[in-house]
Amino acid sequence: MQRRSAIGSTPTGAFRHRLARKSGLVAALVTSALVVSGCASAGGGDEGPAPADSAVDGELTFLVQGSASAEDATNELLEGFKAAYPDVEVNTEYSATSTWDTFFTDLQTKIAGGKKYDLIYIPTEGQRLFASKGIVQPLDEWIERDSDELEDFYNDANEKIVDFAREKSSTDGQTYYLPYGFNTMGIYYNKKVFDEAGVEYPAADWTWEDFRATAEAVNSPGERFAFEARPGYFDGIMPWLLSNGGDILNSDWDESVANSPENVEAVEFVTSLVDDGLAPVPGGAYDQFAAFEQGKLAMFGGGAWPWGSLRDSGMAKEDIGIAPWPQNASGGSPVGWGSQAMLKDSQNKEAAWAYIKYLLTPEAQDLIAETQSFGIVPVRESSATGAVTTDNTPEGMNYLYEALDYAVPIPGPDQGLAVQQAVQDSYLSILTGNAQAAPALEELDATIADELGQ
Repeated sequence: MQRRSAIGSTPTGAFRHRLARKSGLVAALVTSALVVSGCASAGGGDEGPAPADSAVDGELTFLVQGSASAEDATNELLEGFKAAYPDVEVNTEYSATSTWDTFFTDLQTKIAGGKKYDLIYIPTEGQRLFASKGIVQPLDEWIERDSDELEDFYNDANEKIVDFAREKSSTDGQTYYLPYGFNTMGIYYNKKVFDEAGVEYPAADWTWEDFRATAEAVNSPGERFAFEARPGYFDGIMPWLLSNGGDILNSDWDESVANSPENVEAVEFVTSLVDDGLAPVPGGAYDQFAAFEQGKLAMFGGGAWPWGSLRDSGMAKEDIGIAPWPQNASGGSPVGWGSQAMLKDSQNKEAAWAYIKYLLTPEAQDLIAETQSFGIVPVRESSATGAVTTDNTPEGMNYLYEALDYAVPIPGPDQGLAVQQAVQDSYLSILTGNAQAAPALEELDATIADELGQ
């Protein structure tokens, strides 16, 4: 069974990446790719948009990170685009890589071999890096030219996501990305397990104390774990930190706060779940989806992406519920968003812009919601909260959209790849009992400070 995963940690679009160990390596690869590409030829470079009434035709070439599982979902969107722009010949190439560093290496190799792309998918963690290296085309002139056409999108889109993409993903105040989907975090729970255990479903305002009591009630030693404490960044540690008023970086992403008392308390809370047998010790080949489907796992954390895989495996949406992340100091969730980036060296910027705009239309946004094949929540409120979503998803999917009220962007500075790997390594060490929370987070703080050049 194909497993879908998240934007934002996001990144392969809806396919979550494990990240490179050193951001210096990734930055070098990106810079090298730019240098190798040389000067732009016809249609590429820094020229602005064509007149508004110009024809949209010619070839459009994508590079998509993923393989067959990405192809089926992408083709569904392309059908609508081709109907709207029949004079555009679309060429879609897939990079069968599973990590950011291997994807960037593959991109470098392809460009060195003479390949040119108009669009590539970039999630939150890589957006600022690509923008800072001058690979991505600013969109402000196109946005201004087509402001009337985009007015409906801006009126319907969640303002926070649009603002996040403009402010957090740019190093110079220009707009490089228009987000078409996002992910926040909630708790998936197996209703059958809860019913058999005689445990009430989670309330929307449940707390860490409520979560702990629920976990103890649905746990069954030797048969079923209550929860999986994943060692990941977006889907593991960050929701716990944020729901306790903590974070890894400050709001400007230029200073580490990894060793704050709030973070220590949050990590110790999760560690207690593992120590007390309510969650499996991380590591190995534990399959959270299979365990959940078989009733061997009662709860796990996720965004929109798990539902498509659970559905395709045969689980009915009526057997699944989604609750907001339990809170201690406040509601807490990271948020990551995804965008198609127009490359500066694009040979057909008008067609690339047309596709970026198409992804923001009600038709494309409703298709994302209806198929649930991309593992993301549409940016348009009408699509994310309307019947097209509620009719096709488990109860509680609306909480993922409502989490935007308190969600915090997943940090994505230029050094974000190394920061994320350092966080994951430290968190895994703590959860497996190889380190204590306070000293490990102190060491992590120093590591991050070094990466950021503090």
